[in-house]
Amino acid sequence: MRRFIEFPLLAVLLVLLIATIGCEDSGSSTVGQADASHQDEGDHDHGDHDHGDHDHGDHSGHDHGDHSGHDHGDHSGHDHGASSDPSLPPTGSDHEEHNDPETYDEAVTELLATKKAIAEAFAAGKPDDAHGPLHDVGHLLGNTETLVEKSDMDDDTKKKLREAIEQLFASYGAVDDKMHNAEKGKDYSDVSEQIENAISTLKAQANISKE
Repeated sequence: MRRFIEFPLLAVLLVLLIATIGCEDSGSSTVGQADASHQDEGDHDHGDHDHGDHDHGDHSGHDHGDHSGHDHGDHSGHDHGASSDPSLPPTGSDHEEHNDPETYDEAVTELLATKKAIAEAFAAGKPDDAHGPLHDVGHLLGNTETLVEKSDMDDDTKKKLREAIEQLFASYGAVDDKMHNAEKGKDYSDVSEQIENAISTLKAQANISKE
């Protein structure tokens, strides 16, 4: 009876042993196949897919080369190379080429020339010729006031000159307003006397010809 019990037990153990060995072989084969498959995939991804030729080489050649040639070369040639014609009179865009007066005497000399240009334009019935000088005179008056403040003139003289400059601002401003809107401002003839008096005040303190 005992032998009949031991025999089936040994048979079961033998079957389990065989099954265990079979699983290990199968697992090893599977792992080996997986490694081989992974290697194949690695060879495919890195060998066949060319990063250097497709992504970086073509991109840099197309993007940076063409872009720099178009943007900077053409732009600089257009904007800076042909910015102005020296044969033409200066315009509002040419301020950077005009040097501001560095002394009070120089400023007054320019104010006299500007006053003459404006007066002659209106006298000749060509108010459009006065439009440019009218716009420029504001900058010139501001520069003149700065030079007055920096000078060694006494306070009373500086005050008198500031008042003359304010008069010129107001008078020339009124004429410019009239040119833009007929219902506002004043004609040049209405303020010419105030302009002449203010210019004479500035000229009296300048070391220039009094003619």
